[in-house]
Amino acid sequence: MKYEYVRSAQCAAQARLLKEGLDYFGIKVNPTSDVGRMIAALEWMGSFPAETAQPDSAFTTDRKRALGAFPLYEQALRIASTLTWARTVPGAREKVLHLKKRLNRLETQDEQAQDYLFELEIAERLVAQGHAITFEEPDVVLHVKDGDKLGLACKRPRNVRQLRERVKEAADQVTAQPFPGVIVIGVEPLFHKSGDRQRPTVVYLGDPPMVARAAYDLLDAAMMRSRKEIAAAFGQGVGGILFCGIVTGWARRVVGDSSAYHFQWIHRALSHPDALGLAEVLEARLFPDMA
Repeated sequence: MKYEYVRSAQCAAQARLLKEGLDYFGIKVNPTSDVGRMIAALEWMGSFPAETAQPDSAFTTDRKRALGAFPLYEQALRIASTLTWARTVPGAREKVLHLKKRLNRLETQDEQAQDYLFELEIAERLVAQGHAITFEEPDVVLHVKDGDKLGLACKRPRNVRQLRERVKEAADQVTAQPFPGVIVIGVEPLFHKSGDRQRPTVVYLGDPPMVARAAYDLLDAAMMRSRKEIAAAFGQGVGGILFCGIVTGWARRVVGDSSAYHFQWIHRALSHPDALGLAEVLEARLFPDMA
């Protein structure tokens, strides 16, 4: 993973994109909401000279504010991109409306708005690769050649117990449709939910490979504990299961004394033995730069 400096001009541009996306869907954002705070943070960091690096420039003015503002950049970037692509997808507005609610993943992993954002992000990654999708049962439907469809049942469990339950629910959704389908499990809460009410989320200290190893260890353990439910889903006719989610870390002294905030998608695919690598094909479409 390459680190790159975020410039003030980029912060200002992402704030504009985020506001334009919300305006397109007719969403008025409360300034005190999570999305409102993201916009304010980016606008502030974008108010410095265009080519200056952030959060460095912001530190010189208000270090505490900069430390709180900069981690919101990544989330705002993701949401702005999702809203841009969502304009082309029928039925997206009903899901986008939920983004007005609490969804800052640095403060919580328990909000329903984050579940809708996960669905939107999965859809966005497919649309960005030129695939046609619609929002319908099981959750997202990928339209492939000759009128064929692939159903995606998207779930975002908060812990391993819920993961096992959601695999069962998703299997019922997938197999209720007259076309093949897979389950897409959002595992970000497994990485970041701390269980501590005072500090509800975890940010890992380490460089990207270190953080990725920790995340894959957690994911592999969760998959092992869910093997009974996974086998049952395959027995029921589910074509595959894709586990994926973003893990976030903080690396110290990446350039001189400068630290870096980083994030990356973690993903694992399991296909039904007779499905010819269906989940792996979906994984490659969703994460073409990482496959």
